[in-house]
Amino acid sequence: MAARARRSDLGEVKKAQSRSSKAGLQFSMGRITRFLKAGKYVERVDTRAPVYLAAVLEYLAVEVWELSVMVAGGVIQVTGDNEVSKRAMLAI
Repeated sequence: MAARARRSDLGEVKKAQSRSSKAGLQFSMGRITRFLKAGKYVERVDTRAPVYLAAVLEYLAVEVWELSVMVAGGVIQVTGDNEVSKRAMLAI
């Protein structure tokens, strides 16, 4: 999708900036907002709720990824291989 352009007071064209990029997050705020609304958790969703939830989810995803990298590094050192097999990951 192309970003919509809008004109500022000076006449220059600015691209629209997504809420995710404004918050500096990788997770899509629009998608999280849509899921919160579709889930019928509350009647109305505050504008800050998806931002906070996306930040928490991104933090947890990074933590899990870092742990898996550490475990994979340990498996590589033990076996001496440069690759981690699926069986080795399941054994952990």
